[in-house]
Order: sequence, then structure tokens, then C-alpha cells
Amino acid sequence: MDIEQAIEVLNLYEYSTKLELSEGFRNHIADNITVDEFMQMKELAIKALEKQIPKKPNDISKIYTGEKVGTCICGYDGVLEHEKHCHACGQKLDWEGLG
Repeated sequence: MDIEQAIEVLNLYEYSTKLELSEGFRNHIADNITVDEFMQMKELAIKALEKQIPKKPNDISKIYTGEKVGTCICGYDGVLEHEKHCHACGQKLDWEGLG
């Protein structure tokens, strides 16, 4: 299963999970978790998975060394071409094909 499929599966089960938790169909792992807490955990998991999908930086330019520099989707404007992840938010970067 790839990241996009995992996110899709997590999103598919939102209603049934809320219903099961609210009706008390909890397993031993989730005995002390409220519906709201579970949904917050699910949102955090999806956000973490989405950060692993490479995104292209914006506003590409070159610095004095000739290396490319760009702006991450989070707004951090100091990502360098050799970096695989944004230092500010952890987003995986895709520099391929950027000039």
C-alpha cells in the first residue's frame, strides 16, 4: 500500500469509526480514547503521511554557489537543492525537473 492509498483508507472509515467509538464498540487499545481524540489522531496521521508525498518547491532561484534555492509549500523560503526535506515543516521535497 502506498501513501496515497493509506490516506484514502483512513478517510473512508471516518463515519464508521466515529459511530463505533460513540456507541462503545471499542477494543482494548482504544478504551480510554474519546471520539474527538481519535479523530485528532487520525488527522495527525494523515498530515504526517501527506508530508511524505514529495512536493516541488516554488520560486526557484540560484544562490552564489550555483545551487538552487526555493520556497516550500509551508512558506519557508530557504530550502536548498541538496535538501530532501523542509527544515521548517518536514515536507518531502521533489527537485526533479526544476530549473
